[in-house]
Amino acid sequence: MFIFCLAFILIYFLFSYFKTKISYKDIFKLLGVLCIVSFIFVTISNQRSVVKKNYSLSNYVSSIVEQALTETGTIFETNATVLNFCPSQESHLYGKTYLASIMYILPNTLTGDYPLNEKNVESVFSPYVQDYGLIGSSFIAESYYNFGWFSLLIMIVFGFIWASIDYFMKIVKDKNPLYAISLLTVFYYFFILIRADILQLLRLTTWALIPFYCIFLLYKRFNKAGDH
Repeated sequence: MFIFCLAFILIYFLFSYFKTKISYKDIFKLLGVLCIVSFIFVTISNQRSVVKKNYSLSNYVSSIVEQALTETGTIFETNATVLNFCPSQESHLYGKTYLASIMYILPNTLTGDYPLNEKNVESVFSPYVQDYGLIGSSFIAESYYNFGWFSLLIMIVFGFIWASIDYFMKIVKDKNPLYAISLLTVFYYFFILIRADILQLLRLTTWALIPFYCIFLLYKRFNKAGDH
């Protein structure tokens, strides 16, 4: 289901910025293609898990709907758990997880195990729900765990990030490869990690983009040297 939503958003952006207008016909075509893709993924998943054979069409549709509701319910459960037990049982962290995220960008030799050993939503609140496993996390749960109701201000920052993605999409329209890579990298990791703490987001995005920018700078330098 995640792949379904991600693909829909990506293709919608492409339609919006590379075409003058997106029609309802285009949207229905897109939904049709994504339904087929989702059907294929569910089929592969079921076969890999060695579930019942002779799966009917209604079973596949039910699987898609069930997965969507399960994912949504998991996020609500995480947020509700944090709201229920913080700060009554667990005190606010006042930005400690965000500080750990920034520190985690640095190589491990400089920070040791500090970022990974810092408290987070999964490690602290999982015992309140079940005896084993983790409950996941979300940007909303993490921001509330840090700042309580002042986390609404953090959500404004995330809204600004989304606005920036829209800005980058307009730059992609000019077919600048570096901006295109930057946008897709941020977009990819943002969606992959949106149900987790922000700890991994800055590290993965930064180190994924550094090689591309280094290559770009070297390319520009060699081009200038060749002109002379």
